[in-house]
Amino acid sequence: MKKIALVVILTSASVSAHAYDSNKMRTEWQINPQNVPSIISTKNSFIARVDGRFVSIANAGINCSPGDIFGERVWVVDNQPIKFVGACFEGMPTFAAQSSAGQEFIYNEFATKNSVSIGDLRFSAKGFLSALKQSEINKKMAI
Repeated sequence: MKKIALVVILTSASVSAHAYDSNKMRTEWQINPQNVPSIISTKNSFIARVDGRFVSIANAGINCSPGDIFGERVWVVDNQPIKFVGACFEGMPTFAAQSSAGQEFIYNEFATKNSVSIGDLRFSAKGFLSALKQSEINKKMAI
């Protein structure tokens, strides 16, 4: 716990532009206190997160239990149908592209666009790459 607190303090002190600001998370990717780049959708209860090149979408408005599986569904991502699979992660229904090609497509959309539509959700792409880069820097700085 002390290590997490220290990383958050060091990150906030050294790179104020990348400090976590939950109010900004609707318009710009932020690094949450767990060092995970995240953004809240325009519908507020959905969160997109990225770890490396793996993007996931979680519904923070619904609770679930470990082991819950939500199966396969197709969502259109910027006019491209993508197969998603869902399961409970950190108490929230969480969905990710089933294939590596789908994951790569979603990652590239966030990396190259101003916003990304996933189903009827819209996420800003502003600050995506810089938040991802800062998260990697934080991992290297961690003691």
